[in-house]
Amino acid sequence: MKYQVPRYLGIQDVQRTKKNSYVLNVGFSDHLSKKVQVDSEAMEVLKFFLQAKTANAAKKNFSWSDAKTQEVLEGLKTAKLLVEVPKRPKKYERYDRHSLFYQLGDLNGLEAQKILSQKKVALIGAGGIGNWVGLNLIGAGFKEIRIIDFDRVELTNLTRQVLFDEKDLGKLKTEVAAKALQKKNTQTKVRPVEMKVTSAKELKKVLKGMDFVILSADRPEKIHDWVDEACQALQIPYLNIGYRDGEGVVGPMTVPGKTSCYQCFKSQTSEDKTKDHSSAEIQNLFDDRYQAPSFGPLNALVSTVGSLEVIKYFTGLGELRSLDTEISVNALTLEWRHHSYHRDAHCWHCQSDSL
Repeated sequence: MKYQVPRYLGIQDVQRTKKNSYVLNVGFSDHLSKKVQVDSEAMEVLKFFLQAKTANAAKKNFSWSDAKTQEVLEGLKTAKLLVEVPKRPKKYERYDRHSLFYQLGDLNGLEAQKILSQKKVALIGAGGIGNWVGLNLIGAGFKEIRIIDFDRVELTNLTRQVLFDEKDLGKLKTEVAAKALQKKNTQTKVRPVEMKVTSAKELKKVLKGMDFVILSADRPEKIHDWVDEACQALQIPYLNIGYRDGEGVVGPMTVPGKTSCYQCFKSQTSEDKTKDHSSAEIQNLFDDRYQAPSFGPLNALVSTVGSLEVIKYFTGLGELRSLDTEISVNALTLEWRHHSYHRDAHCWHCQSDSL
């Protein structure tokens, strides 16, 4: 095993005291910033471990006993001035900077990456959000990304759907997105699925074997019900990412058996309400011409937050904020809000013995 001063660890300032010791102002953020005092010997040890070295190399260099070697290394590790550097397979070299970030969250960077490399994620929707999420997931090194959509690239998509170009107009979004993502990382399998979802039964077939589902599609009207039903049946966690008017939305993240499901907080009487003919006609007139505003920067913002939540779910990196919670952001004010949901102990869907 080799040890090294963490490469993410920067030093703002070094002050030498009258007693021939050093005060190090470590870190550039509130998360890491602290002052550490080390004597001259410890400073020489830190200099020695700026490059990865073994404990035996340090023992020989400083003429330490075994006990002294262990004492010094454990002290520096406790102070988070020294970390273990596991041997990393060549296939993980591209994730070097991600591994450093995982270390910031007190994770073993290599182990975190191994976890992600074994996970399969399905994207339902290859639009503005699906594009950005795909980029984040392919960069993170998941085992498989499955893209489910039926639409074709249109000119108005190009303002925010970053995997498409003008030459792709008229082509299937799933095919174009899969090719663009595959070029970025051949280690990840990218599978396009041309499919217009019409039932939960269909979704169960295409989602079988997935470890996580991200829903960004808002059509058909029943898509949320179908995804919830399929994921509950298959016991797959899923996350909603979308927008409404000028707000971007991430969550809630639904984990079957642990959180509320879509039916827990959905009105059970809304579909039973009857409207007179004139009211229904007016609503249909407005609904038929409604076009959801979609803005590139807002798409990118919520997609990236959602992608981070998925990575956190699998690795344990930091606090998972979307679990049973909808996170929304106002694009005009950047005001963030959190709305928590609670599992209904009598929910006909997620509490059913048949699940």
